[in-house]
Amino acid sequence: MTDRRHTGPAAHPDDTLTASPTAPPADRLAAELRRWRLSRWPTGAGFARAAGWSQSKVSKIETGATLPSEEDVTRWLECTVDDEALRARLGTQLSGLRTTALGDKGPRPEPDRPRRRRTWPERYRQLIELDETAGPFRAFSLGTVPSLLQTREFFAESVRRAVPPGATGQDLDQTLAEMAALHVRHQALVYEATEVGRIVVDEGALRRPVGPPSLLRGQLDRLCAVVREQGAARLAVLPRTAALPCAPLSSFTAYPERVLIPALAGDLWFSRADDVRFYSEAFTRLWEASVDGDEAAALLERIRDEG
Repeated sequence: MTDRRHTGPAAHPDDTLTASPTAPPADRLAAELRRWRLSRWPTGAGFARAAGWSQSKVSKIETGATLPSEEDVTRWLECTVDDEALRARLGTQLSGLRTTALGDKGPRPEPDRPRRRRTWPERYRQLIELDETAGPFRAFSLGTVPSLLQTREFFAESVRRAVPPGATGQDLDQTLAEMAALHVRHQALVYEATEVGRIVVDEGALRRPVGPPSLLRGQLDRLCAVVREQGAARLAVLPRTAALPCAPLSSFTAYPERVLIPALAGDLWFSRADDVRFYSEAFTRLWEASVDGDEAAALLERIRDEG
């Protein structure tokens, strides 16, 4: 098996911690570990094999879902940093972040105590990292076109509508710029050689306008191309005339070991095996009730022409 590592001194950052100091310690630790993994291993799968771990463990640590043990941090650095002195300095810094993060896992704050809400770029970055590393996903979209398949213009308008009304000026401009850069990274998955996931979109989501009519027409043209290409992201449409095989109340994405349910104020996660199995089976029924390929393309074209 090919050892897909970066080589040479240029691949390694220095021992300066670059994660935002205002972020929660657990998020900073996850970001630093990911940065060092990427300096040596371009894929989470290759790194997981080198460390002797499952790919899902790497994904959970990098997205902040799991706080690594001291032994995990040590093993992580052994697989990413050759220089012993540098590895020791980093180990001390990352151990400190981990200790602080453990302290943050104390009693839950009172309901009226303010808590930091994750920003839209932070939430989107976590989604992308999961799509990249957590294995093939199964997603059902009830309200809108999934961001992975959105055109640049449709995505920008969707973000503008999602940002809280009070965010103006520099806050809004910065959020739009960060989200646009992340969207470019996310869309690269569509062109992978192997399947990254399957998506079912409810027909109602495809008829809901976002901005001027031309924006939706361009988006539907993009989806027509996706269903005909049958590439890394497989797309199917659940017709509004189809009998529902189950009654999903919201969108969801099922990964091999986790389920994401997006919400306005934050995302909900389920990791129990029976919950993952429940949503995976629900997706299978939704996929079987949907249309794909040429049949889906014809439906998309009909929706476009009726708009």
